Amino acid sequence: MMGMLRCKHAGGSVMTENKPIANLLRKRRNVALLVGVCLLLVATYVLYPIIWPRQNNVVDVMEESHIVRKPVVLFDASHGQVWSLWDTGLVGYSELALLLRENGYTPVWSTRPLVEAISSLYEGDILVLIPAHYAYYSDEEVDAIENFVEDGGGLLILSEHDNVFGIGEFQNKIGRVFGFVTIYGIDYVLENDLNNTIGNRPYWFKVSCPFFQISNIGLFSVGCVNLSQGAKPLIVTGGTTTPPNAVVAGYVERGKGRVIYISDSHFLWNGDEIKNGPGKYIGIKYGNNREFILKVLEWLSSKNSAEGYEANIIVPQYDLISCEKNSTLKIDVVINSRTDIHIVSEGGVEVLGKTEYDSFLGNLTINIYVRSDGNVSINSANSCEKVYIVCSEEKKRATILIDESHGCRGVSDGASGLYLFARQLTKSGLYTYATANKNALNYSVYDAVIIANPLISYAGNEIREITKAKKIVLFAEPYSENIGAIAYIRKNVLGHNTTPEMGEPCYIGAISKQFGINVTYYTIYDDINNLGQRTFVPMTLNSSGEKLVFYCGCIVTGGEPVFWASDSAWGEAITDSMLNSTDVEARYNPDLDTRYVCGGCKTEKTLVIGDVDIITNDHIGEGGGDVAQRLIKTLIFGH
Repeated sequence: MMGMLRCKHAGGSVMTENKPIANLLRKRRNVALLVGVCLLLVATYVLYPIIWPRQNNVVDVMEESHIVRKPVVLFDASHGQVWSLWDTGLVGYSELALLLRENGYTPVWSTRPLVEAISSLYEGDILVLIPAHYAYYSDEEVDAIENFVEDGGGLLILSEHDNVFGIGEFQNKIGRVFGFVTIYGIDYVLENDLNNTIGNRPYWFKVSCPFFQISNIGLFSVGCVNLSQGAKPLIVTGGTTTPPNAVVAGYVERGKGRVIYISDSHFLWNGDEIKNGPGKYIGIKYGNNREFILKVLEWLSSKNSAEGYEANIIVPQYDLISCEKNSTLKIDVVINSRTDIHIVSEGGVEVLGKTEYDSFLGNLTINIYVRSDGNVSINSANSCEKVYIVCSEEKKRATILIDESHGCRGVSDGASGLYLFARQLTKSGLYTYATANKNALNYSVYDAVIIANPLISYAGNEIREITKAKKIVLFAEPYSENIGAIAYIRKNVLGHNTTPEMGEPCYIGAISKQFGINVTYYTIYDDINNLGQRTFVPMTLNSSGEKLVFYCGCIVTGGEPVFWASDSAWGEAITDSMLNSTDVEARYNPDLDTRYVCGGCKTEKTLVIGDVDIITNDHIGEGGGDVAQRLIKTLIFGH
């Protein structure tokens, strides 16, 4: 009753009307109502994004997200480079690839034409040029490299002390542009003070880098460098070397970018331990070599690292958890952001109560209730983690897991990653998941498991778990564990009396041999006359005759052949005498009346393909993704 004032008296309640007071109260009530509405709107605006994150903050694993991306470190592999980022052998760079990932970089091994690869880079990204076999930079490539640096890119040039395979002149052509030239007339620098050598080898010695304030850096067979055009010394040997006080590395700033030149590429090898020198290694594990290369990359990328990233795209990481229906789970996620964190649940998954977040460590704990299949997205300013929850009895489609543990290729590794392939598998009707979390790897839950080029070996118990998967798909890369140069280094430099047995499997081979398929150390070359060069090899699909290209694939034997190379192709390795080359026994196809080199095999449970590049983001559009997808679905469904 408007305008009425209710008063309580001892004798009872009496209703009276006082108009002036009623009007005042009515005005006050209207003001209070207006203030309340305003407060409600403010509270809704502030709290709604926290309690119910807006859908435009949801990032789907198969959609692009404009999240700040990691700096790319792109290794050119288009000139027949002698060391590989994915090679787990002694002279490979796989330990470096792992180090880059651990420290926030995206490593890329690019077989694309160099000019095309450079066009994909941004300010603050780094181009790495390592030695190659008789393959020289074109003038167009030199111009592209120079422009990349002028526009803010970082350039790391690794040369060598000699001109074997034309390695020296190959790097000198681009080095001269920035004021660096390696001198070959004096061979390598020698250390005469045995106290400063490593393992008493005069060509393997310790140096310091005052510019980065790092000492105990181990270089192996390093050359002298002449500086010009404003280039400055980065590493200078001491007075006890021959020649004394030799410049072996330099740096320069050019335009908006930076360049570092080092006349040694061996210091980044995976390396091995000296037989009689515990704790002393050749390669990246020696002394402060890891810290040194990280400082090099930090300096090359930091000048413009804050610019140019927002327009780039990264793919969210995503994990999988399998459970029963009507389960309560606790998810722990590491987020690389301390602010602006949004959590969204989809499907039959509900977030329960308050999340726990340790802003110092970046650990986020989420409690969820699972009624049926669904997922939880955790999005922040610079990262996105998506966790899929699958109830095994409710699977409607075949599921496939991409194992990202053990340094395997992941779905978000840029040009060398498998994001586009994962999306292709999903669009083909497969539930596709990936995780690097060993605790979430229950291989037997999935219809198939993909393991691509692991850089860390699987232990025996882990391999036994893998064999429990219903179907297994393995992608291998060539490795250098048994070639003659490695045998020579093991015996004459490191002091080992024996070398690994010929045919010792790479990390993929240790898994594949459980199913009767061997991944050999033989690299496939397109012609016997091109041995020693990493070439692109035309391959033929056994079942249909389709053609595709392997990018430095390896030979696979055992089981039923899937791919074979042309008649001219050859598989090559070198015995540990370093004098005699041996070629793999060619297989014979009676239907075609021809010999062939096999690049992939299968059994009822397993598919092994001797090249990862056919499914990477860089090359998937060339047909390898379609072929691999069909082979995987045939393996799963049997047709």
